[in-house]
Amino acid sequence: MSVPSSRDALWAHGQDEQVEVNQRALIDKVLARYSAEFTVFRELLQNSDDAQSKRVRIHFETEEYVKAVQGQRVPAEGTSNGESSRQMKVPDLNKTNVARWVFKNDGFAFRDEDWNRLKKIAEGNPDEDKIGAFGVGFYSLFSVTEEPFVQSGDQWMGFYWKGDQLVARRGRPQSAEASEGQTPSPNPWTSFEMSLREPGPIPKAFDFIRFLTSSITFMAHLSSVEVYLNDVGLAGISKDSGAAKRLVLPKELNPRTSGGMMTVSGAESTTLTITTEIIRAVFTGGTEKPPVKVARPEPTKQGQSSFFSSLFSSFANSPAPRTPSPLPPVQAPPEPSNLLDILKASITLTVFVAHVDVSLDQKLISELHRSTKKNPPSKLKYSLIYTGKDAYDISLKEEKEHPQTNGSVFQGLRADLDGTGAGRIFIGHATGQTTGLGGHMAARFIPTVERESIDLVDRHVAVWNKELLYVGGFLARTAYHLELADVKALWDAAAQSSSPNQPGIDPELRTWLQNRCLHALRFFTFHLNAANDAPALMSAAFFQCSRDGAFPIISSKGIMDARKVRLFDQSFSGFIKDLAVLPIEVADEALLMVTTLRSKGMINSITFGDVLEELRHRPLSETEMIECLKWLFALDTREVHSHKQEIRYQFLEAAILAINGPDKDERIVLLSTISTYSNTRTAGSIIPLDTPLPSTTFPFSISKHLPSDQFSAFFGWNEFTILDWLRYIISPEVASKGPETDLTLSATFAERVIQVLSKSWGSMNKHSQEQTITMLSSKPFIPTRSGLKVASEAYFSNVDIFPDLPIVTLSKGTAVKGAVEKLLADLGVRRHVELQLIFSRMFQTGDWSTVDLVKYLASIHSTLSDLEVEKLRQTSAFLPEGGPVTRDPKAKRQRMKASELYEPVDAMRELGLPVLEWGTQPKWRSGSDEAKFLFQIGLRRFPTLPVILDLAANSNLTIRPRALKYFLDHVHVHYTHYKLSNSGHIPFVPAVEAGGGTFLGPPNDVFIDPESAIFGFSVVDPSLRDIAASKLQLHKFPPTALIMKLILQEPARSVNQARNWFEAFAGRVADFSTQEFATLANTAFIPKEVEVVSKGGRTVELRLYKPFDCYLGGDQSAEYHSELFVFVDFGTKAAHFLRACGVRNSPSVEEIAQILVADPQTFFQKTGGREGFSAELRKLAVNKHQISGATRRKMSKTACLLSFRRKPRPERKSKDKAYTDDDYEDDDAWEETPELALPEKIIVVDDTTSYSLFGDSLLAAPQEDLLEDFYLYLGSRRLSTLIREEYTRSGAAKDQQTAKELRSLILSRLPLFLYERGNTEPVLSYSWLNKEGHFRVENVNKIHLVKHLRLGNATTSRSHETSAAALREPRTGPLILWISGMVDMYEVSNTLLASIFKSHKVNDALLFSTILSTDLRALRRRGYNVDRILKQQRDERRLAEEAAARAEASRREAGPAPPPAFSPADPNGPPSFPSPIAQPPGYDDPDQKRQPGLFQNLKSRFGGTSTPPIPNYGTRPDSQSNGTSKAPVPNGQAPLPQRPLSTQPNEGRGGVSSPENIQRNVQQAIKACREENASLLRNRQEMTMVRESTEESYCDVSGHDQDLERVGLITGVNVYVSKDVPNKSLFIRYNRLQLERFLTIIRPLEGLYKIPATSVNIFYDTSGQLIAFNRNGSIFLNLRYYEAWHDAQVLDGNRSQAFVSWYFTLAHEIAHNLVQLHNAEHEFYFSSICEAHMKDFAKLVQ
Repeated sequence: MSVPSSRDALWAHGQDEQVEVNQRALIDKVLARYSAEFTVFRELLQNSDDAQSKRVRIHFETEEYVKAVQGQRVPAEGTSNGESSRQMKVPDLNKTNVARWVFKNDGFAFRDEDWNRLKKIAEGNPDEDKIGAFGVGFYSLFSVTEEPFVQSGDQWMGFYWKGDQLVARRGRPQSAEASEGQTPSPNPWTSFEMSLREPGPIPKAFDFIRFLTSSITFMAHLSSVEVYLNDVGLAGISKDSGAAKRLVLPKELNPRTSGGMMTVSGAESTTLTITTEIIRAVFTGGTEKPPVKVARPEPTKQGQSSFFSSLFSSFANSPAPRTPSPLPPVQAPPEPSNLLDILKASITLTVFVAHVDVSLDQKLISELHRSTKKNPPSKLKYSLIYTGKDAYDISLKEEKEHPQTNGSVFQGLRADLDGTGAGRIFIGHATGQTTGLGGHMAARFIPTVERESIDLVDRHVAVWNKELLYVGGFLARTAYHLELADVKALWDAAAQSSSPNQPGIDPELRTWLQNRCLHALRFFTFHLNAANDAPALMSAAFFQCSRDGAFPIISSKGIMDARKVRLFDQSFSGFIKDLAVLPIEVADEALLMVTTLRSKGMINSITFGDVLEELRHRPLSETEMIECLKWLFALDTREVHSHKQEIRYQFLEAAILAINGPDKDERIVLLSTISTYSNTRTAGSIIPLDTPLPSTTFPFSISKHLPSDQFSAFFGWNEFTILDWLRYIISPEVASKGPETDLTLSATFAERVIQVLSKSWGSMNKHSQEQTITMLSSKPFIPTRSGLKVASEAYFSNVDIFPDLPIVTLSKGTAVKGAVEKLLADLGVRRHVELQLIFSRMFQTGDWSTVDLVKYLASIHSTLSDLEVEKLRQTSAFLPEGGPVTRDPKAKRQRMKASELYEPVDAMRELGLPVLEWGTQPKWRSGSDEAKFLFQIGLRRFPTLPVILDLAANSNLTIRPRALKYFLDHVHVHYTHYKLSNSGHIPFVPAVEAGGGTFLGPPNDVFIDPESAIFGFSVVDPSLRDIAASKLQLHKFPPTALIMKLILQEPARSVNQARNWFEAFAGRVADFSTQEFATLANTAFIPKEVEVVSKGGRTVELRLYKPFDCYLGGDQSAEYHSELFVFVDFGTKAAHFLRACGVRNSPSVEEIAQILVADPQTFFQKTGGREGFSAELRKLAVNKHQISGATRRKMSKTACLLSFRRKPRPERKSKDKAYTDDDYEDDDAWEETPELALPEKIIVVDDTTSYSLFGDSLLAAPQEDLLEDFYLYLGSRRLSTLIREEYTRSGAAKDQQTAKELRSLILSRLPLFLYERGNTEPVLSYSWLNKEGHFRVENVNKIHLVKHLRLGNATTSRSHETSAAALREPRTGPLILWISGMVDMYEVSNTLLASIFKSHKVNDALLFSTILSTDLRALRRRGYNVDRILKQQRDERRLAEEAAARAEASRREAGPAPPPAFSPADPNGPPSFPSPIAQPPGYDDPDQKRQPGLFQNLKSRFGGTSTPPIPNYGTRPDSQSNGTSKAPVPNGQAPLPQRPLSTQPNEGRGGVSSPENIQRNVQQAIKACREENASLLRNRQEMTMVRESTEESYCDVSGHDQDLERVGLITGVNVYVSKDVPNKSLFIRYNRLQLERFLTIIRPLEGLYKIPATSVNIFYDTSGQLIAFNRNGSIFLNLRYYEAWHDAQVLDGNRSQAFVSWYFTLAHEIAHNLVQLHNAEHEFYFSSICEAHMKDFAKLVQ
């Protein structure tokens, strides 16, 4: 049978089935989209209007009422408001339940097509003139009723449900008239009866009436609505339309929509009056709606033209908006007395209607028909309700007269000026879509299905609706233009009728017109909403429909284009009078519209161009100019500063000032001619205004009201100074005005000028004063008793030496003092007579002595000029003491300058200096005016520094000590400038020579410290030693430059001399520079006595060595073999200096290695043979990473390593008897001979059995772990790699019980061994061995072992019997252990470990054999936590098995998988047990810790229970377990225990390590501590890490996982931080206290262990578990753990717990100097170090 291959073929074989619709669910879902109030009445009202109804009646009927009228006739329609009904009691409208709604209209009766369409869902009215479109409006009735009933004309239709399907029944009414054979009268009402599902109150009565009031507005035919409750009339609403008035469309507006589909062909306006009659009870059934206060928007700051837009860029100068007054609270009316009282109200509206022609393409018509099931109309109307200002005010007034808490019934119709969203878009009825402006709009919009909003989603419907929204914006703009055109006509008419005496329009009329414009602005302001796109689209059309962009608006000059109107700004109101400005009330109340206009650039703030235009058209009065300049100076923007020059030029060119004089004559001042201004703070307050002033000075009457500094800053004017005024006063222009203004003729005017100048003289700068003096120097204007004189010819009144002098005299005898005196003195008026005249008159007569002369000069010294004072300094006018006493003027005595003499005091006389002759009357006083004057002209008060030092170095034995004493007494007073750099060469210091003699030495060559004499330098006299440094500034020690010269030229010639020198230098290490130490490092200056053997015998010779060629000696010289290196010992103190020079404590590893490679045999001999050589090799092994690559390669190619070859002992050797296999195993038959060999020739013995067989053929390395690793590092090979084993067995034993028991024993004890061995991964995992068939033990009769040794091309074989052999063939097969006879557990352990691990050590076999052969109780006593280890292993196996089971289950569910990378039986796969999980810091689970050993008990004893957990550094094996556990082989820097103990007591393979060797190794570990010099520690270096909690025997030794950076020192300790620590440079400063407290713990422990202080460092990281680590001998301790654990305790004075913790931490890290890994050896030495210092530690903590 063929299968159809196409849809048509499939379709041909199919069957039709009917699509069923659940009508109940469909209607419910449709109704779910009707969310608005009054949906049922909204749809019925619209249907009524479509049926051309004039009246509508709505009845709400209670259940009782319905029953009452079912059998009797009800009152006739229209009689319910009769007198009888008024007397009825009105039920509570909020609580009375009604059972039925009845809606009636008087429109045309239903036709058949209407009845048919009524029962069809989604088949709307196809009439394009009707609103209904979707055919679902009627079904809104099902939201309240289950069975609606419709009667119209002579037919009815009822609906009911059959299940979920809706059924309609149609018929004709059976009236009484019809039954009697009469023709029934036609019923004029079409009624819709709705029996409610559940009785309930009527809709909120008042809200419902308000809804009906708004709904009737745009109804084309409906003009009356009545509402009843039973037969009580609740409300009546009527509408009355006036005659339509045709309007002329503004030509400046574009009537065509943006899409070109619609064109407004005309417009008309109609008045509409709506009247309501409502009983008072209705007002109790509504929602309280108090007036809404709408937030005012802030003014925008963009888009508008800026202040300087006429010149350059933008400038914001927005007027500040006013805050509107809050609306008064609504007062609730008193409780009414009669609820049936009828309240009447009315409102008159203006309806603007636009007639729109529609032109659509056929495609759009088709799409719209598809969406609405009707064709779009070719013509339509667009209506807008506008409430005029007067109607609006009347409505508000009525509302105030009859206040209701619900608000006005017209609140939805009246203009919404506050943007509350009351204005709605009507599509026949109100929708939820707001218009955004103050009124309702109605048009043929296409709504969404639920008719709540305009459909802007459907692509084609949205085009229609957006075009209509453009028409809405155009109609709103047209209405606005027409309203403002009426205002403009009224304004212009009023302006033309104004009289010249009262220009402008009447203020009351102005206010009314302004308020009318404001009302229009607020009405047509669009309030945008992000959730509603309609207002935004209409707003865009409102502004875009203008052809020329003009927008009329009210201004101070009437209605003007907004582009010519400016926003009101208070700062301009004082001087801008002619500019059209938007009234402030309009800007405030219509803020949103103004903000919109500004953002669109349609109205701007006042610009600078506007100001210039105002200034060019009229001069400003003084008051206006003050206001204008205040505004200008207040500008402070970047724009002003960047264009100041242009602004200043244009302003000054435009500004004109009109000044009214005292005679009312007007003087015009052009601001462009002004250059100066008066400063009220300076000269402006001094210059008299009644004196002549230049015309270029800005009037003081204006400038005094303004900040003076702005004239200069803004206009560049200069301040009108006293100098300018003086220059103008003395100009010929002023002198020509008359003698009363000529200061050379009028003494009064001259005195007035002097008074003015004196007031400002003190504030004038020096340059101005000099200019003033220059201008007046030649002017005779100084009033004197001899007339007007020039200043240089006048004298002050105190100059009374000569009576004929012209003395200054002012009018009315005014005294010359104060500022006037200062001015005259500066102008040149004399205070004294010339000195030459005085000298000539007084010296010739001889009447005056020196004292008389000095007294006069002192009295006038303040009046002396600098030139005169200098002349006095240079005049030899004073006599010295010691000359002949005579009053004969002819007797000539040598006179001297004042600077050549000293003041007459005894101190100067004792020093033999020339002093001034003064006499005894009056007595000389240093503080007198005369003395001060003499000091001023040069009289010396004390000798200068060169003079006093020359006196102190004088040969006069009397003066010399006086001079030195004077110098020392006054060095900090008179000689603070004393410095060795300028006076250190003068020999005035009493000193003692190295030989003991005294002399005067220069300060540069004399030193304070007596030790300086050791080097041959002079020292200061002992009597001056205490003040030598403070007063003489002598050096305590010779400077390093002299010491360097001494060392380089005359080094010490004996060891004792050198010791003295070096000890003295040790205290001055910090004084030497780096360059000086570098020079010393390359200079041979260190003496050492060397024994020289010659033919004449042994002699001692003194040789000098460079610091880098020698090492510090002491006890270390023997240990480091002084024959190889040069050791010196000058004592501990001297060593400090030598280290700074480059002498090292010990040879470096690299140096030892190089000497070893250079001559291994000599090195072997000088180290004392085998023991000493081995010790040196251990040092190299410990520090092998410090050996350079080149040296390491040389060592691998040089026979420099110690090896041993086994030879038969002579006493056991027999020529006639060959050695048997047993002889090979007998150690007593052999002796070991040391040899030096190449590393590659030496074999590391890792198989003792093989070595016992082939030892005579091998060069074996010393059997120490440390040396074995070192040998392997240099290229040696393991013995096991050269051995091939062959096992053979002879038959299986009958008894296999032993084999089973052994297998069980091995599997039970193997976890203990694996746990102790640590992290080394086995080749065969325990889980693999434990599986059935993977590990078998078989008991055989005999096991024969043949071992083959291959060295080079030679092969040697040995055979013997063994008790155990493990083999695995093939490699993926099971592991089989053969046993035979008496089983040796060591052999079992050795052969098993060879198969389980890639390699193992002898110690591992010994350990495993001990575990196998020891009872579990004994193991517990030795510290093995047997139960915990076994439990952990079992848990791990269980978890691994469960994980494997889950993985297998997942694999099965996932289907076949690719072959695994390893076989299930392959033990080389990944381990089957999870890794231990490290616990966080501070974790303390007693069940998860090892059994505490000796030192754990000690820690608990000293630290207490509250001590934080001491880090677990690893286990310590018990060394006293029946003699079977081995002493650990150390991995350190010193000789170690020679051989491990045998597992069997009878094997005797070595002895126990001696305490001396152990102690020696401990000391070696301590001495290995060294200083860390690196500033940055890179990660993954050679460090060992201590974790605060670990579950492993070995911890990670790879180092810190972050780099550490050195940030500084604290008391000599390096501090490092990790990279992620912030503010590294400030770390020490912020953490100094914690660091210092930490050091109080570390320092005592350093002394206890005797480790160098420089070997301990502190570091800090932000995370991790690293407590401490050891880096090549340098120890690092973590400050973070100290802070967390101990800092609080230390701060409280409790240091014992901190001592305990860090005592063990340091011991742990010191042990790493011997052993790198955390193994048994490290634990052994850790314990040994702690034991060695336990006594001292006990004293410390006590």
